[in-house]
Amino acid sequence: MHLHPGLFPKRTALLAGFCACLGLYTSYTSAIGYSPTLSELIEPQPISNTLTIPFYKLAHPHQQVSPYQQDKQQGVGAAQPLTLPSFVEPSAPALKPTAIKEKVVKTSISVAIIIDDLGYNYEQGLKAMQLPGAITYAIIPHSPKAQFFAQEAQKHNKEIMLHAPMSTINHKPLGKNGLTGLMEEADFKQVLNQSLLSLPSVKGMNNHMGSLLTQKSQPMSWVMQSLKQRQLYFIDSRTSAQSVAWDIAQQYGIPSLKRDVFLDHEPNEAFIDKQFKLLISTAKHQGYAVAIAHPHPETVAYLSLNLSRLHDAGISLVPASELAKRFSPNQLSPKITKSVRGVTQTATR
Repeated sequence: MHLHPGLFPKRTALLAGFCACLGLYTSYTSAIGYSPTLSELIEPQPISNTLTIPFYKLAHPHQQVSPYQQDKQQGVGAAQPLTLPSFVEPSAPALKPTAIKEKVVKTSISVAIIIDDLGYNYEQGLKAMQLPGAITYAIIPHSPKAQFFAQEAQKHNKEIMLHAPMSTINHKPLGKNGLTGLMEEADFKQVLNQSLLSLPSVKGMNNHMGSLLTQKSQPMSWVMQSLKQRQLYFIDSRTSAQSVAWDIAQQYGIPSLKRDVFLDHEPNEAFIDKQFKLLISTAKHQGYAVAIAHPHPETVAYLSLNLSRLHDAGISLVPASELAKRFSPNQLSPKITKSVRGVTQTATR
Protein backbone atom coordinates (compact mmCIF):
# COMPACT_ATOMS: atom_id res chain seq x y z
CA MET A 1 0.00 0.00 0.00
CA HIS A 2 1.42 3.23 -1.13
CA LEU A 3 0.64 6.49 0.66
CA HIS A 4 0.70 9.62 -1.30
CA PRO A 5 3.71 11.60 -0.13
CA GLY A 6 1.67 14.88 -0.12
CA LEU A 7 -0.52 13.62 2.72
CA PHE A 8 2.28 13.63 5.32
CA PRO A 9 2.68 17.39 5.57
CA LYS A 10 -1.09 17.85 5.88
CA ARG A 11 -1.38 15.23 8.63
CA THR A 12 1.62 16.68 10.40
CA ALA A 13 0.05 20.15 10.32
CA LEU A 14 -3.27 18.86 11.63
CA LEU A 15 -1.56 16.95 14.42
CA ALA A 16 0.49 19.97 15.41
CA GLY A 17 -2.62 22.15 15.48
CA PHE A 18 -4.45 19.64 17.65
CA CYS A 19 -1.56 19.43 20.09
CA ALA A 20 -1.39 23.20 20.33
CA CYS A 21 -5.09 23.45 21.09
CA LEU A 22 -4.76 20.69 23.64
CA GLY A 23 -1.91 22.54 25.32
CA LEU A 24 -3.88 25.77 25.53
CA TYR A 25 -6.89 23.97 26.91
CA THR A 26 -4.78 22.19 29.53
CA SER A 27 -3.18 25.48 30.60
CA TYR A 28 -6.54 27.18 30.89
CA THR A 29 -8.14 24.37 32.92
CA SER A 30 -5.14 24.33 35.24
CA ALA A 31 -5.49 28.07 35.77
CA ILE A 32 -9.08 27.73 36.83
CA GLY A 33 -8.50 24.61 38.92
CA TYR A 34 -10.18 22.09 36.61
CA SER A 35 -8.31 18.85 35.63
CA PRO A 36 -10.06 16.79 32.92
CA THR A 37 -9.55 13.02 32.75
CA LEU A 38 -8.16 11.31 29.71
CA SER A 39 -11.59 10.02 28.75
CA GLU A 40 -12.96 13.52 28.95
CA LEU A 41 -10.29 14.66 26.55
CA ILE A 42 -11.00 11.86 24.07
CA GLU A 43 -14.76 11.53 24.35
CA PRO A 44 -17.04 14.56 24.04
CA GLN A 45 -18.82 15.40 27.31
CA PRO A 46 -22.32 16.84 27.65
CA ILE A 47 -22.37 20.53 28.43
CA SER A 48 -23.60 21.18 31.95
CA ASN A 49 -25.87 24.11 32.64
CA THR A 50 -24.10 24.77 35.91
CA LEU A 51 -20.55 25.95 36.35
CA THR A 52 -18.75 26.24 39.64
CA ILE A 53 -16.28 28.61 38.00
CA PRO A 54 -16.86 32.14 39.25
CA PHE A 55 -18.64 34.07 36.55
CA TYR A 56 -16.26 36.99 36.49
CA LYS A 57 -13.31 34.61 35.84
CA LEU A 58 -15.11 32.87 33.00
CA ALA A 59 -16.12 36.03 31.23
CA HIS A 60 -12.93 38.02 31.79
CA PRO A 61 -10.11 35.76 33.00
CA HIS A 62 -7.56 38.59 33.01
CA GLN A 63 -9.71 41.55 34.06
CA GLN A 64 -9.16 43.18 37.46
CA VAL A 65 -12.00 42.51 39.86
CA SER A 66 -13.95 45.59 40.87
CA PRO A 67 -14.46 46.43 44.56
CA TYR A 68 -18.15 45.71 44.09
CA GLN A 69 -17.36 42.18 42.78
CA GLN A 70 -14.90 41.64 45.62
CA ASP A 71 -17.65 42.48 48.11
CA LYS A 72 -19.93 40.01 46.35
CA GLN A 73 -17.23 37.29 46.48
CA GLN A 74 -16.54 37.84 50.17
CA GLY A 75 -20.19 38.09 51.16
CA VAL A 76 -22.83 35.46 51.60
CA GLY A 77 -23.34 33.34 48.51
CA ALA A 78 -20.08 34.37 46.88
CA ALA A 79 -19.30 30.74 45.97
CA GLN A 80 -22.79 30.00 44.58
CA PRO A 81 -22.78 28.64 41.01
CA LEU A 82 -24.11 30.71 38.14
CA THR A 83 -26.61 29.14 35.81
CA LEU A 84 -26.17 29.26 32.04
CA PRO A 85 -27.39 30.27 29.53
CA SER A 86 -29.15 32.92 31.62
CA PHE A 87 -26.34 35.40 31.06
CA VAL A 88 -26.91 38.54 33.15
CA GLU A 89 -24.22 41.13 33.72
CA PRO A 90 -23.80 42.11 37.36
CA SER A 91 -25.65 45.33 38.03
CA ALA A 92 -24.00 48.26 39.78
CA PRO A 93 -25.08 48.99 43.36
CA ALA A 94 -28.23 51.06 43.56
CA LEU A 95 -27.48 54.75 44.07
CA LYS A 96 -28.90 56.25 47.21
CA PRO A 97 -30.86 59.42 46.51
CA THR A 98 -28.88 62.47 47.57
CA ALA A 99 -30.74 64.90 49.77
CA ILE A 100 -30.90 68.26 48.05
CA LYS A 101 -30.47 71.07 50.52
CA GLU A 102 -32.35 74.20 49.69
CA LYS A 103 -29.97 77.11 49.41
CA VAL A 104 -30.91 80.13 51.44
CA VAL A 105 -29.19 82.93 49.63
CA LYS A 106 -28.77 86.10 51.62
CA THR A 107 -29.02 89.06 49.30
CA SER A 108 -26.40 91.78 49.53
CA ILE A 109 -29.10 94.49 49.51
CA SER A 110 -30.04 95.02 53.14
CA VAL A 111 -32.04 97.30 55.39
CA ALA A 112 -32.14 97.93 59.12
CA ILE A 113 -35.36 99.03 60.80
CA ILE A 114 -34.93 100.67 64.20
CA ILE A 115 -37.91 101.04 66.53
CA ASP A 116 -37.18 104.09 68.71
CA ASP A 117 -38.52 105.28 72.07
CA LEU A 118 -38.96 101.99 73.90
CA GLY A 119 -39.16 102.25 77.68
CA TYR A 120 -42.33 104.11 78.60
CA ASN A 121 -45.42 102.54 77.04
CA TYR A 122 -45.44 98.88 78.08
CA GLU A 123 -48.24 97.64 75.81
CA GLN A 124 -47.04 99.38 72.66
CA GLY A 125 -43.43 98.40 73.27
CA LEU A 126 -44.33 94.76 73.86
CA LYS A 127 -46.31 94.54 70.62
CA ALA A 128 -43.46 96.19 68.74
CA MET A 129 -41.03 93.66 70.14
CA GLN A 130 -43.20 90.84 68.82
CA LEU A 131 -42.59 91.89 65.22
CA PRO A 132 -40.86 89.17 63.20
CA GLY A 133 -37.37 89.42 61.83
CA ALA A 134 -34.21 91.27 62.78
CA ILE A 135 -35.77 94.51 64.01
CA THR A 136 -33.45 96.65 66.15
CA TYR A 137 -34.90 98.32 69.26
CA ALA A 138 -33.65 101.64 70.68
CA ILE A 139 -34.35 101.92 74.42
CA ILE A 140 -34.40 105.20 76.34
CA PRO A 141 -32.06 104.77 79.34
CA HIS A 142 -33.50 104.85 82.87
CA SER A 143 -37.07 104.80 81.53
CA PRO A 144 -39.62 102.83 83.64
CA LYS A 145 -39.65 99.76 81.36
CA ALA A 146 -36.09 99.96 80.04
CA GLN A 147 -34.84 96.89 81.90
CA PHE A 148 -37.91 94.85 81.01
CA PHE A 149 -37.52 95.50 77.29
CA ALA A 150 -33.78 94.86 77.45
CA GLN A 151 -34.46 91.46 79.01
CA GLU A 152 -37.24 90.67 76.53
CA ALA A 153 -34.96 91.54 73.63
CA GLN A 154 -32.21 89.30 74.95
CA LYS A 155 -34.70 86.48 75.51
CA HIS A 156 -35.89 86.66 71.89
CA ASN A 157 -32.46 87.32 70.37
CA LYS A 158 -33.31 90.89 69.35
CA GLU A 159 -30.69 93.61 69.10
CA ILE A 160 -30.99 96.71 71.27
CA MET A 161 -29.26 100.07 71.21
CA LEU A 162 -29.09 103.06 73.52
CA HIS A 163 -31.50 105.82 72.54
CA ALA A 164 -29.64 108.70 74.21
CA PRO A 165 -31.67 111.90 74.89
CA MET A 166 -29.92 115.00 73.51
CA SER A 167 -30.77 118.70 73.55
CA THR A 168 -33.04 120.16 70.86
CA ILE A 169 -33.32 123.53 69.16
CA ASN A 170 -36.83 123.97 70.56
CA HIS A 171 -35.67 123.09 74.10
CA LYS A 172 -37.79 120.02 74.72
CA PRO A 173 -37.38 118.52 78.21
CA LEU A 174 -34.80 115.73 78.34
CA GLY A 175 -35.06 114.41 81.87
CA LYS A 176 -32.19 114.05 84.31
CA ASN A 177 -30.13 111.85 81.97
CA GLY A 178 -30.17 114.10 78.91
CA LEU A 179 -27.00 115.31 77.20
CA THR A 180 -26.53 119.01 76.46
CA GLY A 181 -23.85 121.27 75.09
CA LEU A 182 -23.73 123.19 78.37
CA MET A 183 -22.24 120.26 80.28
CA GLU A 184 -18.56 119.92 81.14
CA GLU A 185 -16.72 117.00 79.56
CA ALA A 186 -16.52 115.02 82.80
CA ASP A 187 -20.23 115.43 83.56
CA PHE A 188 -21.19 114.72 79.96
CA LYS A 189 -19.22 111.47 79.83
CA GLN A 190 -20.42 110.41 83.26
CA VAL A 191 -24.08 110.73 82.27
CA LEU A 192 -23.47 108.90 79.00
CA ASN A 193 -21.46 106.13 80.65
CA GLN A 194 -24.15 105.62 83.29
CA SER A 195 -26.73 105.25 80.53
CA LEU A 196 -24.57 102.72 78.72
CA LEU A 197 -23.95 100.76 81.92
CA SER A 198 -27.69 100.64 82.62
CA LEU A 199 -28.18 98.59 79.43
CA PRO A 200 -25.11 96.35 79.24
CA SER A 201 -26.42 94.34 76.29
CA VAL A 202 -26.58 97.31 73.89
CA LYS A 203 -24.66 96.96 70.63
CA GLY A 204 -24.78 100.61 69.59
CA MET A 205 -26.39 103.99 70.04
CA ASN A 206 -28.50 106.59 68.27
CA ASN A 207 -29.71 110.00 69.34
CA HIS A 208 -33.14 110.63 70.85
CA MET A 209 -34.11 114.09 69.55
CA GLY A 210 -30.79 116.03 69.55
CA SER A 211 -31.45 118.53 66.78
CA LEU A 212 -29.21 120.99 68.65
CA LEU A 213 -26.52 118.83 70.22
CA THR A 214 -25.73 116.84 67.07
CA GLN A 215 -24.66 120.08 65.39
CA LYS A 216 -21.86 120.58 67.94
CA SER A 217 -18.50 118.98 67.23
CA GLN A 218 -17.07 118.91 70.75
CA PRO A 219 -19.95 117.09 72.49
CA MET A 220 -20.15 114.66 69.57
CA SER A 221 -16.44 113.92 70.00
CA TRP A 222 -17.10 113.02 73.64
CA VAL A 223 -19.88 110.69 72.52
CA MET A 224 -17.64 108.91 70.04
CA GLN A 225 -14.81 108.54 72.54
CA SER A 226 -17.15 106.66 74.88
CA LEU A 227 -18.52 104.48 72.07
CA LYS A 228 -15.08 103.64 70.73
CA GLN A 229 -13.97 102.54 74.19
CA ARG A 230 -16.82 100.00 74.21
CA GLN A 231 -16.60 99.09 70.51
CA LEU A 232 -20.17 100.17 69.81
CA TYR A 233 -21.64 101.46 66.56
CA PHE A 234 -23.51 104.73 65.99
CA ILE A 235 -26.56 105.65 63.91
CA ASP A 236 -27.18 109.34 63.28
CA SER A 237 -30.95 109.78 63.52
CA ARG A 238 -30.60 112.92 61.39
CA THR A 239 -32.98 115.09 63.38
CA SER A 240 -31.05 118.02 61.92
CA ALA A 241 -29.74 118.54 58.40
CA GLN A 242 -26.72 120.25 60.01
CA SER A 243 -25.78 117.24 62.13
CA VAL A 244 -22.05 116.50 62.36
CA ALA A 245 -22.49 113.32 64.42
CA TRP A 246 -21.91 110.90 61.55
CA ASP A 247 -18.85 112.77 60.30
CA ILE A 248 -17.20 112.68 63.72
CA ALA A 249 -18.05 109.00 64.16
CA GLN A 250 -16.27 108.34 60.88
CA GLN A 251 -13.21 110.23 62.12
CA TYR A 252 -13.07 108.05 65.22
CA GLY A 253 -13.30 104.86 63.16
CA ILE A 254 -16.66 103.91 64.63
CA PRO A 255 -19.02 101.85 62.41
CA SER A 256 -21.70 104.41 61.66
CA LEU A 257 -24.53 105.20 59.28
CA LYS A 258 -27.19 107.86 58.81
CA ARG A 259 -30.90 107.29 59.00
CA ASP A 260 -32.32 107.34 55.47
CA VAL A 261 -36.08 107.14 56.04
CA PHE A 262 -38.50 108.03 58.82
CA LEU A 263 -41.34 105.53 58.40
CA ASP A 264 -43.97 107.11 60.62
CA HIS A 265 -43.32 110.80 61.05
CA GLU A 266 -47.03 110.91 60.30
CA PRO A 267 -48.51 107.81 61.99
CA ASN A 268 -51.12 106.82 59.42
CA GLU A 269 -51.18 103.91 57.01
CA ALA A 270 -50.97 105.95 53.80
CA PHE A 271 -47.89 107.85 54.94
CA ILE A 272 -46.19 104.75 56.33
CA ASP A 273 -46.82 102.90 53.07
CA LYS A 274 -45.30 105.74 51.06
CA GLN A 275 -42.23 105.75 53.32
CA PHE A 276 -41.90 101.98 53.19
CA LYS A 277 -41.78 102.15 49.40
CA LEU A 278 -39.13 104.86 49.73
CA LEU A 279 -37.16 102.53 52.00
CA ILE A 280 -37.19 99.81 49.35
CA SER A 281 -36.21 102.14 46.51
CA THR A 282 -33.43 103.73 48.59
CA ALA A 283 -32.00 100.31 49.47
CA LYS A 284 -32.00 99.25 45.83
CA HIS A 285 -30.36 102.51 44.82
CA GLN A 286 -27.47 102.52 47.29
CA GLY A 287 -27.32 98.86 48.36
CA TYR A 288 -28.67 99.44 51.87
CA ALA A 289 -30.94 101.73 53.88
CA VAL A 290 -31.65 102.62 57.51
CA ALA A 291 -35.23 103.27 58.62
CA ILE A 292 -36.42 104.60 61.95
CA ALA A 293 -39.95 104.03 63.25
CA HIS A 294 -41.79 104.16 66.56
CA PRO A 295 -44.01 101.73 68.46
CA HIS A 296 -47.23 103.41 67.29
CA PRO A 297 -50.10 100.93 66.85
CA GLU A 298 -50.42 101.99 63.20
CA THR A 299 -46.73 101.35 62.58
CA VAL A 300 -46.71 97.95 64.26
CA ALA A 301 -49.86 96.87 62.41
CA TYR A 302 -48.41 97.96 59.08
CA LEU A 303 -45.03 96.28 59.60
CA SER A 304 -46.58 93.03 60.78
CA LEU A 305 -48.37 92.79 57.42
CA ASN A 306 -45.72 94.22 55.11
CA LEU A 307 -42.26 93.17 56.30
CA SER A 308 -42.44 90.24 53.88
CA ARG A 309 -42.38 92.75 51.01
CA LEU A 310 -38.69 93.26 51.72
CA HIS A 311 -38.01 89.61 50.93
CA ASP A 312 -40.19 89.81 47.83
CA ALA A 313 -38.08 92.77 46.68
CA GLY A 314 -34.86 90.82 47.21
CA ILE A 315 -33.88 92.75 50.33
CA SER A 316 -32.62 91.33 53.63
CA LEU A 317 -33.69 92.72 57.00
CA VAL A 318 -30.62 92.77 59.26
CA PRO A 319 -29.68 94.21 62.67
CA ALA A 320 -28.32 97.74 62.63
CA SER A 321 -24.94 96.51 63.87
CA GLU A 322 -24.51 94.28 60.81
CA LEU A 323 -25.48 97.05 58.43
CA ALA A 324 -23.09 99.53 60.05
CA LYS A 325 -20.16 97.12 59.89
CA ARG A 326 -20.86 96.27 56.25
CA PHE A 327 -21.57 99.72 54.84
CA SER A 328 -19.89 102.28 57.08
CA PRO A 329 -17.31 104.00 54.84
CA ASN A 330 -14.58 103.76 57.46
CA GLN A 331 -15.09 99.96 57.58
CA LEU A 332 -14.86 99.45 53.81
CA SER A 333 -11.95 98.86 51.49
CA PRO A 334 -11.05 102.06 49.59
CA LYS A 335 -11.91 100.25 46.34
CA ILE A 336 -15.57 99.87 47.26
CA THR A 337 -16.36 103.16 48.94
CA LYS A 338 -17.76 104.76 45.82
CA SER A 339 -21.26 105.60 47.11
CA VAL A 340 -22.35 105.30 50.69
CA ARG A 341 -24.66 108.27 50.87
CA GLY A 342 -28.21 108.09 49.63
CA VAL A 343 -31.42 110.02 49.91
CA THR A 344 -31.82 111.39 53.43
CA GLN A 345 -34.69 113.14 55.11
CA THR A 346 -34.58 115.42 58.11
CA ALA A 347 -37.14 115.96 60.80
CA THR A 348 -36.41 118.40 63.59
CA ARG A 349 -36.77 116.77 67.01
